[in-house]
Amino acid sequence: MLAVKQISLYVVSIACLLLAVVTLALAQEREQANQRPGSANLYASSTLEVTASGFDLSTLPTIESIDAQTDITVFLQRGVPDELRPAALRRAWIVTPAIRDFKGLAETDWDFNDPNSIPGFGVIGPDVDVSSMVAQILGRPPRLALARRVVW
Repeated sequence: MLAVKQISLYVVSIACLLLAVVTLALAQEREQANQRPGSANLYASSTLEVTASGFDLSTLPTIESIDAQTDITVFLQRGVPDELRPAALRRAWIVTPAIRDFKGLAETDWDFNDPNSIPGFGVIGPDVDVSSMVAQILGRPPRLALARRVVW
C-alpha cells in the first residue's frame, strides 16, 4: 500500500513539474513575441502611429494609465487594433474593484435553517406594504390605497 502511495505522489509531482515547465515556456514565447520588431507590445505606451484604417493611436491613453475611473470607450471605437481592445478591457477589469473582487452567489452564503437570514424569504409582517414594494420594483409610482375593511 505504501508503494502505491509513493508512486502516486511521484506521478503528481511530475505532472506539476511538467505544468510549470509548459507555463514558463508559454510565458517566454509571449515575451519574445512582444519584443519582435513589427509586433505591437500591448503594454507599451501608445505611439504616434496611424493605423491602416486611419485611426490615430496617439489619441489613446496608455494601457498602464487605465484606472477604475478611466473611460475605455475610446478603445472600443472602429479602427483600434484588435490587440489593444482586449488588453484595455483586461486592464480595466483588473483595476476596478467592483469587477475584480466580485464574488458570485453560492449556496453556502446564507443560513438556510433560518428563513429570515435570506433576503426575500421568510414571513412578511403586517408592517410591510407589499403593494408599494412591488410598485418600487416595477418602477411605477405607488397608488394610494383606499382603506377597506372586510367584515365577515
